[in-house]
Amino acid sequence: MKANRIAELQQTPMFGAVDSEIVRLLVSRARRVEVSALDYFFRQGDEGRSAWVLEEGHASVFREREGEPA
Repeated sequence: MKANRIAELQQTPMFGAVDSEIVRLLVSRARRVEVSALDYFFRQGDEGRSAWVLEEGHASVFREREGEPA
């Protein structure tokens, strides 16, 4: 399965030019997370300590604006 994930990542603009050994290292250290429908990966204002790659499904991005309800 890891070889398949590496190949799929290398088909994306973000990882396409990255050496396969580096992608292999990233995949070996990555933690898979499943997020239920209507749940979230992170919220505006959370400290950014991770990168997310959506392998399957759909995601929406919402931005809170000052003076508007969330």
